[in-house]
Amino acid sequence: MQEIAGDRQDGASLTTGATTSTLGLDMGALFARHASDCYELYGRHGNEQLVRMLKVAGYDVGFCRGEGPYLYDHNGTKYLDLLSGFGVFAIGRNHPAVQAALRSVLDSGLPNLIQMDAPRLAAILAERLLKEVPYLDKVLFANSGGEAVEAAMKFARASTGRSGIVYYSSKLLLRKPMWSWRPSARI
Repeated sequence: MQEIAGDRQDGASLTTGATTSTLGLDMGALFARHASDCYELYGRHGNEQLVRMLKVAGYDVGFCRGEGPYLYDHNGTKYLDLLSGFGVFAIGRNHPAVQAALRSVLDSGLPNLIQMDAPRLAAILAERLLKEVPYLDKVLFANSGGEAVEAAMKFARASTGRSGIVYYSSKLLLRKPMWSWRPSARI
């Protein structure tokens, strides 16, 4: 194994190879250690207004575990999460098959986040997805809802040959050219 940056002051070192880097971080212990100051910490370094809103709404529970559609607080009280709404929760939190797949990828020491390369795992996933929908021949992986909507708009323009997008704004159905499309916003 090769040393990348030498020993750090805290005694941790960064190494290359198929083994895990020793950064001195136990994420479970770090998460548990900040159970009592999470809201103060996030308010100070993140979004203070979100913390205020959570406290006013009574959502400052301090969940410590998630399993499937359920969240658990430090007393072991079980909450059915009906608010998540993200596609990632379609199979629930901490699904054993997803955990096994993540461990497999992490333990294999695969190269990742390479900017100038065709991502091999994404290509394999695209191939598998397209086997489920044989009438399609391409897959686009987006990293946000905004990126997905933008891509859908571009695909719609390309597939129809039309330059405009129909959208709903201010109780009127409007048709605007793509280049002047803007979401309506009221302040």
